[in-house]
Amino acid sequence: MLEQKTYDFKGKIAGSITENPHVALLNGVEFTQAQYDNIYGTELKYNTSVPPQVKVTFKVDIPIGQIQIVQFYFTAKATDGYFIGTCGEDAKYQSSTEYKQRVLQADKLEIKNNEIIVTFDSRANIDTFLYGVKLVITYDGLVDVYSGNYFYDLDDNTQKRVDIKKESFTKIMTDLQALPLNSVDYVTFTKVPRDIVNE
Repeated sequence: MLEQKTYDFKGKIAGSITENPHVALLNGVEFTQAQYDNIYGTELKYNTSVPPQVKVTFKVDIPIGQIQIVQFYFTAKATDGYFIGTCGEDAKYQSSTEYKQRVLQADKLEIKNNEIIVTFDSRANIDTFLYGVKLVITYDGLVDVYSGNYFYDLDDNTQKRVDIKKESFTKIMTDLQALPLNSVDYVTFTKVPRDIVNE
């Protein structure tokens, strides 16, 4: 079954008691408390003498093999319209002079050290505004399943074949251990795709 999990910086807001491992940087310097507050409270405005870059890093605790889609939501504008958000090589958006919510979406990004990184670039000396950033990951929340078969000896010296059809590893091991001691003759199974149910 596909599930979703959201990551954001709300745990960085003043007064929050939620531990938040995610980090946001402006030109290589971590956000101040006011900048973390503004990105959710009103808007984060920045204007520097060098081309500014905001880099946000989300610590992801979902195994990469289960991730199906990564979506990064944000609202932004720049006074000259030059504002590019980038999330991986295949997910880019350019802003405008008006506030617009954007979604950077990528299938199976490269994730290094369980981190997903999004960068925002604009021109120097341009007022840039950013608001309400969050990361939404769609992932397969089910455990791996396997198919195959095994044979075990019956009391009358014949063998019985049992087919394994999309069972969890734990279920397979439990079934095998429940058989009479030394009765199992042959076991083979391999991981197979799961049936995805849309609710």
